[in-house]
Amino acid sequence: NILIDKVFTIIKTKVINCSKDFYLNILRLIISLYKQKNDLEEQIIELCSIILKNEDDQLIHVVSEILFQDSKLLPRNIYNVLLKTLTKVNPNNIGTLDYIDYILCDLLKNDIKEDLYVFLEELLIKNNKLSINIFNSFIHELVNNKKDILNILVTRWFLSRRIVLGRAVSEILKNSVDKNVYLAIDKTQLKNLPEGICLFLSRKACGWLFIEFISAVAYIVSLIDISTDKELEGISF
Repeated sequence: NILIDKVFTIIKTKVINCSKDFYLNILRLIISLYKQKNDLEEQIIELCSIILKNEDDQLIHVVSEILFQDSKLLPRNIYNVLLKTLTKVNPNNIGTLDYIDYILCDLLKNDIKEDLYVFLEELLIKNNKLSINIFNSFIHELVNNKKDILNILVTRWFLSRRIVLGRAVSEILKNSVDKNVYLAIDKTQLKNLPEGICLFLSRKACGWLFIEFISAVAYIVSLIDISTDKELEGISF
């Protein structure tokens, strides 16, 4: 442990003074050190913050490899620092996107919901030309095994009013193997929202899911029992 502390002190000095060319190996090394001595969390986060200011494609790819291989060994604080870096991915780097696909699946399967929502939204917003369908495994898992989270995302993304997120809903349903995806409103997100929100969501469903008729109708039907009479009148038209 004393030896690891000394090594870490040397690494910290190197990070501050060395060429960025060494950052790939240093990042791998400090994650390896953490696995041997896991009371280095604060120091690891500090060094990662310095290293990851450099938005290099190779460095981002190494981060994706680390999260794919070592996700269960990292505490959430370190994990989230690394995860946030992946929102800067180059959309042309298919290898890195493949790793992100696996990482999204891991978040989904382990019900790490809030991290999933925030990361995926930031990823799509920062890379508005990136199609969500590049993440094939994630989409398959979401549509076939995690319908509750799909409903949360659809409602969340419609409420966001962001075109890039509305488009993502459309892409998920359009390219799903299952053409009979029965969506439903996530009611928990509607608490304390003003009257008219159900009518707003029904229009979003019609707009973004006009080709996916069954999904659109199912979503709108799920709004009926929580809509006011005035909203129902608007929905019926």
